Amino acid sequence: MDASCKIQGSIHSFRLVHNMSPGFWVHINVLIENKIDSLQAAYEKIYQTDKSREWQRSSIEYLSTFPKQNHKKIFLEILENNKSDTFIKRDAVMGLANLKDESSVDIIIKACEEESAHSDYNARTYLIALSKIKGEKARKYVEKYKNV
Repeated sequence: MDASCKIQGSIHSFRLVHNMSPGFWVHINVLIENKIDSLQAAYEKIYQTDKSREWQRSSIEYLSTFPKQNHKKIFLEILENNKSDTFIKRDAVMGLANLKDESSVDIIIKACEEESAHSDYNARTYLIALSKIKGEKARKYVEKYKNV
């Protein structure tokens, strides 16, 4: 990926081109920490075309941080896919949380129960997501973990 940057006044303009060799990728934390929230189309394309785990994770992490309503479908597909990577699922859940999508509470609870079967610690991301979404069903589920 080419992440060239032009500075115009005080604005940093990034141009992302996905042409990197496997094993070398730009960590997106720089984009997230600097709240560069205009690259959804680039990360959607990378997610759809590059099937390497690193790029899949990177793309969903970015999209979940700066989600748009059309990303809901991507996030739900990830949660419904039993073969999805655990960390990609966690990012997808946070994407739904950042969208405040109350209609996703049931699938988030299901994913939480599956992942936390071996340890309550694995429920952490899901509980944070449910607390961001709010709603009665989400609140009741989160309260189950009170004093655990």
